[in-house]
Amino acid sequence: MLKKVEIILWTVSAAFSFGVFLAVIHTEILTSYAKLFAAILPVVYINAVGVHIWNRIK
Repeated sequence: MLKKVEIILWTVSAAFSFGVFLAVIHTEILTSYAKLFAAILPVVYINAVGVHIWNRIK
């Protein structure tokens, strides 16, 4: 039960991060440096959450 909840939470957080990522990429007001940072941040966040859940499942 707990594993299912964690997988759902991870999926939602991943989808949210990807949505933020797409929104930032399509916002032309921001500088290229801010775009680069915003592109890297969700990936790092998703990986951290994924590793945490993977360790809990193992």
